Amino acid sequence: MKQLLLLSLPCLLMVGCVRDMERGIDTSTESCGKIINSPTNAIAGEIMVKAVEGVEELSFDNVSTVECSCEPIFARGNNNRESLAESGLDRWYMVRFDENCDLESMARTIAADSRVAYVEYNKALERRNEPELVEASMDIEATTRALDDMPYDDPQLPYQWNLMNDGFVGERAVIGADVNVFDAWKYTTGDSRIIVAVVDNGIRVDHPDLDGNMWVNEAELNGVEGVDDDENGYIDDIHGYNFCDDKGEITWKDFYDTSHATHVAGIIAAETNNGRGVAGIAGGSGNNDGVRIMSCQVFSSYNVATTAGFANAFIYAADNGASVINNSWGYEASDVATDSAYLEKYSLLQEAIDYFEQNGGNPDVIDGGIVVFAGGNDGKPLAMYPAAFHDIIGVAAFAPDFMAANYTNYGPGINVCAPGGDKFYGDQYEVVSTTLDGRGYGYMQGTSMACPHVSGIAALGLSYAIQKGYKLSAREYRDLIVTSTHDIDKYQTGYANIYDKENKEFDYVDMSRYAGALGTGYIDAHLLLMQLDQIPCLYTSTGSDEPLALDNLFSEAAHRINFTECIVSQQCEDDLGISDAPSFEDGKLCIKCTKPGTGRITIKAVIGTGSVTEGMEIEREVELVVRRSKAENGGWL
Repeated sequence: MKQLLLLSLPCLLMVGCVRDMERGIDTSTESCGKIINSPTNAIAGEIMVKAVEGVEELSFDNVSTVECSCEPIFARGNNNRESLAESGLDRWYMVRFDENCDLESMARTIAADSRVAYVEYNKALERRNEPELVEASMDIEATTRALDDMPYDDPQLPYQWNLMNDGFVGERAVIGADVNVFDAWKYTTGDSRIIVAVVDNGIRVDHPDLDGNMWVNEAELNGVEGVDDDENGYIDDIHGYNFCDDKGEITWKDFYDTSHATHVAGIIAAETNNGRGVAGIAGGSGNNDGVRIMSCQVFSSYNVATTAGFANAFIYAADNGASVINNSWGYEASDVATDSAYLEKYSLLQEAIDYFEQNGGNPDVIDGGIVVFAGGNDGKPLAMYPAAFHDIIGVAAFAPDFMAANYTNYGPGINVCAPGGDKFYGDQYEVVSTTLDGRGYGYMQGTSMACPHVSGIAALGLSYAIQKGYKLSAREYRDLIVTSTHDIDKYQTGYANIYDKENKEFDYVDMSRYAGALGTGYIDAHLLLMQLDQIPCLYTSTGSDEPLALDNLFSEAAHRINFTECIVSQQCEDDLGISDAPSFEDGKLCIKCTKPGTGRITIKAVIGTGSVTEGMEIEREVELVVRRSKAENGGWL
């Protein structure tokens, strides 16, 4: 079976003599110590150079009798000069010269200059594999299932098991194997003040299920064509920028363009409740209130951006207000195996990522940017870099039955997992979203699809926070994201067919190898919102008579606490189908719900009672979360 592979970059063999001047290692004795990578796949006639601190301008006139130009790598607009200087990124230069010159000789010559801290070849970063798109087989304007039990009117919402899995798409779908976004939508569906950058190929910006949620640079939209109207260093960047072709126009119409970026964008923020196609995680409520998608294009047809182009995408996204940046691409998992090796080989790129983490974000809600990367589709026990880097959220993929997807990387570098789909049992078990083809919708699978689930949930959480007036630390918020999860290890049992890419065949493997290797577990959008509110959750399933333990809400001695009352509003009773009054038994809450959903309840108790005191009254507000009954082959609880 042909497997969909996420966009990724080739294994680039780097030189071993890495001695970084700025990390305090002496490089004065030989210039090669400043050259941090090899010329494999490097662009002819280009060398990237970082100047020593204190060097304000850099030029290399007639180096070795060769005429050179030297320009800053990062565009310096009116809004980023100070932040570029603070980060040291203003010291990066692109040196250009005759393409026929020997690249390695030029690198050594330039590195010998005392003003140079180090030299990095500018790599041509190419796709390893093209993603496979399966056309959506169902009618995009209608569904065989009534939408009465759906929160919004998007016709394909019942098929989006990744958002709410009730087993509808087929027998391999296990109830609850989703991101629980329906419950989160009761609190927020997105906010147009939150921007998500997508580093990928070009998004179809006029897709009828995306156009209303595309980020728009109003100054350029209403400005003069060919003029940098907002003076941000980029011309005509209306919906983002094309770093592959170095122009403002986002492209997607070439015969060789894929649906990858458009599919990713739809998972994050396809317009929800517009009576069309699919729903996005943070796509709004049909009132032009979804998060905004910024297209940072690094692939165009079979053309690709360079290392400098990828790095510029992060700077651009940060400087133009993106709070989350989605990256469904990466280096082959075997290329580097440690953080230190990665930092030595990809210095410019990681400095740009650091810049986004420090300078991205909407300042009204968060003090930096959230970086999310796909973990890789190589089926290896290590996430690919940059996903594996310790500061970055690396995402693995699971199938509609909670099992690790047959292609996903796992182990070190994976922080969290999300729905990526698995077509082994049928196309409907992949993820359906927006595409470029004539129908405009289709299925894909991969950690490329899992990654935007996390980005979309991160954007949804920021939407809720900005609406509530919360101010967040980017580091603390990142930690909330990767801990808003549930245990997935318990489902990694038995044996399953897993695709072996090297031998191009399926192996029957013990699924226990994934236990403990899928990060903190599978992400839950609703749980993230509750963590922001600091509201604890109680989980149950429809029809369950099992009393709910309160140890985590009150104390391990809950069985000795005198619980007096559980207050449930009439709205909550109606929503969750609660007919009998709640009661307490041995420190546990007895409450039976017949409908799935969420509701806020208040639990009261008295402690410290005695003959001379009436005791202290205490209470806690709790979110009661009810999911559908478990399936026979396992379930959400």
